[in-house]
Amino acid sequence: MMDPNRWIWNGDTFVASLVASQLVDQKRAASLSEEFRQSGSSNLTITGFCDFLISKGVVTYWQCMKLRNDQYKGFFCGEYVIIDYLSSNNVSSLYVARHVRTGEVVVLVFDPPSTIYREVRPVPPCFN
Repeated sequence: MMDPNRWIWNGDTFVASLVASQLVDQKRAASLSEEFRQSGSSNLTITGFCDFLISKGVVTYWQCMKLRNDQYKGFFCGEYVIIDYLSSNNVSSLYVARHVRTGEVVVLVFDPPSTIYREVRPVPPCFN
């Protein structure tokens, strides 16, 4: 298997995962891909594109790492977009999420084995 850090940019696989994730639509993904290629970056790799997307505020580091591994499902839960993973134990998993309409950042708690989640509290400003 090829090391994703060394993969030279052609856009197909990663952009397909980005669109499948529903974090951006096809038109925006194509526009971002073109903008990245035209930027003159000497780092035309998945890592370079991730850095570009993060700098534009399109995705978070955690989301990019998931997408790099072709994990494009599970970024949305109800009216929240999951933006980061905090921790998990035998009882639950914690994620930072942003409300799609209001932009409020909260911690979501997922209690296994179900997919039921609950909002715990607003996140401190350092995560916004």
